Amino acid sequence: MTVQRSERFDADVERQFRWYLIERDLDPVDGLALATRFAEAVDAALELLRRSPEIGRGRFRTYPDLAGTRSWRLRKPFHRFMIFYRLQGGFLSAERLLEGHTRLAGGR
Repeated sequence: MTVQRSERFDADVERQFRWYLIERDLDPVDGLALATRFAEAVDAALELLRRSPEIGRGRFRTYPDLAGTRSWRLRKPFHRFMIFYRLQGGFLSAERLLEGHTRLAGGR
């Protein structure tokens, strides 16, 4: 299965990566290490989903325009982030990367 990352997904990843680099009160080397670990956790989750795309939890059953959306959490310590994706033919489309406590349906 091929993974496609939407522009919004990449923007979500970049925003969080930059937050670890800039907004955290960390030494620049430590901030870069944390941001890199975050990016690696995203890549590892996408690889797991590529190999086993059905493992994600089905979401948003009451919203027709979001039908077929699934979610998967990143590994600890980044487990508050969820990947929202859809399976379309032979593709896994990574749509968004959001914090799990965000109002998911309202902020699509």
